[in-house]
Amino acid sequence: MEIATREIDTTITICYNDGCIKKINILKYYVGEEKTPVYNWKMVEYKHPDGAIDKDRSYTNSGLIDESDEPDAEKYISNDEIEKVLLAEHNEIKTYSIHKMVSIV
Repeated sequence: MEIATREIDTTITICYNDGCIKKINILKYYVGEEKTPVYNWKMVEYKHPDGAIDKDRSYTNSGLIDESDEPDAEKYISNDEIEKVLLAEHNEIKTYSIHKMVSIV
């Protein structure tokens, strides 16, 4: 049986000691058995304790990835980068969770 497409949806929730919450949602689409995603989507939402969204720290990036182009380090984040970010911010982090869902079509 051949896999037509698959998608990986990763959600990271970081709760800071000051009550702020940062949610990172990363969606990657793959075709067949390829290890490089065809399409990436990343949404970062930073909320203050009162529920207000910080526009300066929140953003969305998406785009098709051409085989000739390398993914931009600022736009796309890997699991290794997630660990580095969490380690760098560890003194300020209260809790964090990573949830990954894989769908095969």
